[in-house]
Order: sequence, then structure tokens, then C-alpha cells
Amino acid sequence: MATVSIGQIRKSSSTEYCTTLYTTSQIVQIPNGDSVFNETGVFFFTDSDKTTSAKLNADTSYYLRGSVLNRDNKNGRTVTLSVRLYDSADVSSYQLIKKEIYLAEGESTDFEFLFSPIATFDTVVFVINRNYSDTSSPRTNVGVTVEDAGIINNILPSGIVATQIGFQSRPSTLLQVNNEAIRVGRSGIFEINNGVKVTSVGVAAPGCSSEGAAAIDFFLLDYTYEN
Repeated sequence: MATVSIGQIRKSSSTEYCTTLYTTSQIVQIPNGDSVFNETGVFFFTDSDKTTSAKLNADTSYYLRGSVLNRDNKNGRTVTLSVRLYDSADVSSYQLIKKEIYLAEGESTDFEFLFSPIATFDTVVFVINRNYSDTSSPRTNVGVTVEDAGIINNILPSGIVATQIGFQSRPSTLLQVNNEAIRVGRSGIFEINNGVKVTSVGVAAPGCSSEGAAAIDFFLLDYTYEN
């Protein structure tokens, strides 16, 4: 007969919740109908020298935070962006991670994504949703600055399948639970106690840089499991 055990993880005892990745921005050519357009793609590396590229693998959670700028300051044009995962060697298919970002002329906005690929990709691309008047120019006027990127690690002990979890931290903290992104609400508490089996929990706190790690005061994860 299985017995129920209780575990607890605090921020102070879970120091390797994120593996830092490094990034560069490059032009990626993306087809749109009969045309091909230059879009801004973010590529990932495992080393600070940016010599060893990193794939974005399925069933893994990734964190990306930064800002995006509409550099068009002459035409008074608002652009609409979608954010997609691509394999740069084959851009015939993609995974959508953000449907719409609106940017007025010269405007920038911050972004923060926690995502899990459904296949293997290597770049996050900020694609201008072009209408008829946009298609005469293949160039992009979108600039992307990345401040933080990494792999969100599973903080549950190896082999643990939790039957209930209770998480407490500051409001708006980002989690991954079974590789699904969760943003903690105003109460600062998130719970699963409806029978869902939890095999993976990760914390973006709020990111992978040392500055990001210091920005969250605490987190506390309680969980039950059978053994």
C-alpha cells in the first residue's frame, strides 16, 4: 500500500533553477505568400563567447525577457508583431508563442516569455504582420534587445511525481508546471490539488541572470507524493 509523503523546497535550497543561455539577434528570411521578408530572430548559445549554439528542444521550458523597438520614425506607422519559434534551416513551419504585439512609430515595449517547444527549433523570430502596403519592402525596422534567457530547470527531486503542489511567492512570478507556463496571481499562491500528476515544476524568478535571481525575495514549494 502506497504511503503519502510531504516535501518542501525553498529558494535558498534550490539555487540551480535556471541554466543561463546567451543570445544574438540576426536576420532570418521568412516567407509570406509569394514573397520573402527579413525578420529579426534571436539565436541561443550555451557559452558567453557565443560559439556553441543551443537548440530549443521539445519538452523543455525556456525563459526569454527583453524589449522590442519599432525603429521606423519617419512614416508614422504602427507595426503588429507575432513571436514565433522556427528552425532556421527549414522555415516552412513554426510554433506561435505570442499572437500580437503592437508598436507605434518609435515605440518600444518589454516582453517576457516562458515557453515549451513542441518540436526542435533554434530561433525566436519577431515577425511583422504585414498588410498589402507593407509588402513592397523586405526589410525589418524591428530591433530586439534581450536582457535574460535560459532553460527553466525542474526543481522537483529526481523521480518524484507530485500528487499535490502548493507554491507561494510574489504575485506575477512565472512558473512552469508540466512544461506549461503559469503566472501566479495577486494572492501569490498557486495550487494543484485536483488529481493532476505533476512531474515538473520550474521557477522563473524572474529570470536566469544574477539580477533576476535577486529580484525575487522568496519562493516556497510544498508537494505531496506517493512512495
